[in-house]
Amino acid sequence: MFCMELKPLADVKRSGIVSLSIAYTYLTDGAMEKILSGCPNLECLQFGQFLGFHRLEISNVKSRKLIIDNLETDECDVWLDITAPYIQNLKILGSCRGIYLRNVASLVTVVLDFDFEEQDSLQRKESTCLKKLFQSVAHVEKLELGPWCIQVYSYSLVY
Repeated sequence: MFCMELKPLADVKRSGIVSLSIAYTYLTDGAMEKILSGCPNLECLQFGQFLGFHRLEISNVKSRKLIIDNLETDECDVWLDITAPYIQNLKILGSCRGIYLRNVASLVTVVLDFDFEEQDSLQRKESTCLKKLFQSVAHVEKLELGPWCIQVYSYSLVY
């Protein structure tokens, strides 16, 4: 995978950005904070094939939609910790290792259509990840599950 590292040296000031898509990029937690704080009108944020940061805190009242597609990681047991109190629509797609959601009370619609990126991962770890996600989104009006999520959830009910 080709990946570009993004290192903003100064604060990012882009008040005109309403929708932002970041793909094939390595971002640190600090760089991600600068981008989010510099885009006060951001409504939709989409990530594809990204890695580097482990904390995503979206505190902007205008931010309503978050899409994560193929979360890459260079560390085995590191999860992406997301705090997003105003996000209403969330999609987690593709391959992901682990995502932890906190303070997502405004969520209305959630799509979980992902799988773990490693083929031989432990069923217990997969089940734990999915259970934590389900607990975080138990209040949503619409929950859509992909085949892998249904399979792991069904497995966790049996065992």
